[in-house]
Amino acid sequence: MPRRRYQHRRTSRPPFRSWGLLLTFLLLFTLFFKLWIAAFVAAATLSFYLLAVRVVPCRVEKVKGGPCGWRVRGIMSTCDYHTGLKRGLPKLQRHGTFGIPQIIWLRTNPGTTDAFALDPSPNSTTDIATLAPNQQNSPGKEKAMLWLTVAGVLVALISLIRDFVAS
Repeated sequence: MPRRRYQHRRTSRPPFRSWGLLLTFLLLFTLFFKLWIAAFVAAATLSFYLLAVRVVPCRVEKVKGGPCGWRVRGIMSTCDYHTGLKRGLPKLQRHGTFGIPQIIWLRTNPGTTDAFALDPSPNSTTDIATLAPNQQNSPGKEKAMLWLTVAGVLVALISLIRDFVAS
């Protein structure tokens, strides 16, 4: 399976992108001067950037414990090894040398391996084919797209009503 270009290394950090910082300052600036429409647009853009564009670790619980370190685009995306395992809300779990809490999506059945595991357990009695989720439609992405559709329809209806009232 071909790798995406931002998944080439597990331990390296992605290059610093100042878009999130710029959008945060823009949001604070518009809130300070009480520019509510511009603040709403800045908040929506910042939310979209954080949820769908920013490169972050996958953070699904691995078979051997700890969060997955593969880089993915957007919080709701997963790497090729954990497709469909980001269900529900993430949990805070202590991990690492100092026990610093990290956001992690826990597995529903931690004893089983997923379809593309790097280190499948030889003692697993579960068939790998039954564990492979539908790769085209993950539940997290479907919910995100449903909410984006609802928001788009609401914005279109509000603008239509505003045009009728204005004319």
